[in-house]
Amino acid sequence: MNRKEIKSIAKSKLKGRWFNIVLLTLIIAIIKFVASEIVGRTEGITSNILSIANNFLLMPAITASGIIYTIKFVKSNEVVSLSEAIPSVKAWGRFIISMIVTIIFSIPILLVVFLGNIFLVLSITSLHSAMLTGQISMNPMMVGLKESIPSCKVWRNFIKKFLALILFELPISLIASIIAVVSFVSIISNHFYEYLFMASINYADILKDYIGIFIIIILIVVTYNIIVSLFFFPVKYIIVEEPELGIWEAVGKAFKMMKGHKWELFVLILSFIGWAILASLPIVLGSIIIVLMNLSVKILPIFSIGLIWFFVYRDTIYRVYYLSISERALEIGKDELNQDIEVEEDDFEFRD
Repeated sequence: MNRKEIKSIAKSKLKGRWFNIVLLTLIIAIIKFVASEIVGRTEGITSNILSIANNFLLMPAITASGIIYTIKFVKSNEVVSLSEAIPSVKAWGRFIISMIVTIIFSIPILLVVFLGNIFLVLSITSLHSAMLTGQISMNPMMVGLKESIPSCKVWRNFIKKFLALILFELPISLIASIIAVVSFVSIISNHFYEYLFMASINYADILKDYIGIFIIIILIVVTYNIIVSLFFFPVKYIIVEEPELGIWEAVGKAFKMMKGHKWELFVLILSFIGWAILASLPIVLGSIIIVLMNLSVKILPIFSIGLIWFFVYRDTIYRVYYLSISERALEIGKDELNQDIEVEEDDFEFRD
């Protein structure tokens, strides 16, 4: 299927069924906002505890809920109840244990970040996203009490998942860090000789010399992370639908699935830029109003309501795209399409 067909199918899936999925997205956004406000209003050890609970318990749970609901939403042609996204209370034991494992394996990374490695700080976002995806491998939304008890295999696969992302993200961060440190030391050394002979250092020149190198390094790290994210795009769906797979099997399957599809996925992502800008315009307008009228910045989320529709539309397209490259196009369903688009099992070529 080409990009136009994928978007047409996504629109058809959303037609007449916007309410629940938009409502769920809104609920998730409100929960995130309220949680961040609560954490921001506390201090000391209480703030640290709430921050850990927010990042390692609440955020993964609601993120997983959104992904699982989207999977069921695209698969069905009927209205999907919001209860489909609510995790079973019986599954929380397994979910909490998985968070504890995450915290344990996060400690070395957090220590390095606290020591001031700016490039690991840049990578931590990707690692955190990977961690959220890893929680879904526990399949907490679809299991009963018996299945909620983590087996040794589940533990092992989860640990491998987290370490796999570290292995993919850490090398480029370390290389970039080394380049940055060596470049900075070299520049400082050159200006140190100026200080010895001229008794002064022009800090503006040091910054000017270093900023170019810094920007290049940032671009390298960002480019690498984009490439890694393209390779890992299918992983979140694979580990939800096939939790019995080992993590390296899931990653390997994702890599094979993305062979020949990375550029088309990148182009698909770029095609959202216009909609993203359009959805962000109310935020820009709201910011101007807040500044001119001296209002509280806390009302700004009200102006971001358009982003909810954008996120729903984007995530639905991602799911349809995943099915189209995973040789499961027939699961999308074509009966609801009131247009001349044929979805066949062997129609997986991406055409512009």
